[in-house]
Amino acid sequence: GNQYQQQQESAQHLQTILSELNTISSEVRRASKILQEKITSVTKRFRASQQEIATSYGEGSRNKAQEAFMCFPWHSRRYLFLLASAWNDRLSTIGQALVARKKL
Repeated sequence: GNQYQQQQESAQHLQTILSELNTISSEVRRASKILQEKITSVTKRFRASQQEIATSYGEGSRNKAQEAFMCFPWHSRRYLFLLASAWNDRLSTIGQALVARKKL
């Protein structure tokens, strides 16, 4: 009776932890894809602005493309920092849950 209930709770606990790890994994993959797309987009815009030197792009568009290129490292670092901080908190909680489980 009681031992069976403990085993069920333990299995549910592990399932919750695995589910959370899978969620984090999906978020990491999605963030990676977003960063790849943004890097490609910013790079293409910058290269196009360099080639078009103020012709059909216009000076304003060229400046915007260059500004986006120059600001990209800062924006991407901030984006990654916020995501990584959230993942770190969640992974820490998972670690604490596993330690607590071992003590049972």
